[in-house]
Amino acid sequence: MKISMENTIGEMVASLEREAGQFTIEDVRIGLCYTAVHLSNGEVGLAYTFPSRGDVHSCCHPLASGTLKGKPAGEIIPYALSDNLLAASVGIATINALVNGRAENCIEGDILKIVECAKSDTVGMIGFFGPLIDPLKETVGKVYVFEEKTVMRHPDIYPSEQIGEILPRCTVAIISATTLINKTIDALLPLTKTARETILLGGTTSLLPDIFAKRGVTILSGVQVIDKKRALEIASEGGGMRAFKESIKKVNMVLKG
Repeated sequence: MKISMENTIGEMVASLEREAGQFTIEDVRIGLCYTAVHLSNGEVGLAYTFPSRGDVHSCCHPLASGTLKGKPAGEIIPYALSDNLLAASVGIATINALVNGRAENCIEGDILKIVECAKSDTVGMIGFFGPLIDPLKETVGKVYVFEEKTVMRHPDIYPSEQIGEILPRCTVAIISATTLINKTIDALLPLTKTARETILLGGTTSLLPDIFAKRGVTILSGVQVIDKKRALEIASEGGGMRAFKESIKKVNMVLKG
């Protein structure tokens, strides 16, 4: 497969393919909320599982279900390039199993303890991070949330058609790492060039500082799995991020000097 280094996912895959060939897939769990991949290096990586919509997944052929265990991780991380959302989740989870556990110079804790905001700030949030919205509204001047999923009766959600207009005016941009899976990350990052902080956030975040720093990301906020067995069980049983609470730790990599 020819991989383009010009886009974020392509560079992620190309930078890890050789190393990934040293490890094999021990287990894959595709849950309702999260996908988990367990590698022979002992690490587990997570990635969001997009809900099925019509024939979007078409998952049988791309995933070769029942044959992934034992395959070299180098054969699986190119799944991240797929337009098939399930396959892409497996690819990103495999990347995260390779890199997140070994990430250094991380600050543990919630993102709002890391980033400093003021009333002069305007926050643009790509993806609905409910627990962050009210605390941000108490601190900043305005919060704009863009979310494709229907979140009923929430006053801060704006249609995605307005992202191109509003996001460039934001001083703080919080972008869900699920944009790595649906391939929207490369369209969004250029819109945050003037932001003071551009944060890639969520359990899907790949802790690859060199790749994201040059694209303007200032903080990578993701997770490291500390209880591998429990995390695999939770993924299998449809658990979301709150269910992972005791089996992960939230970590933040500050990319700017």
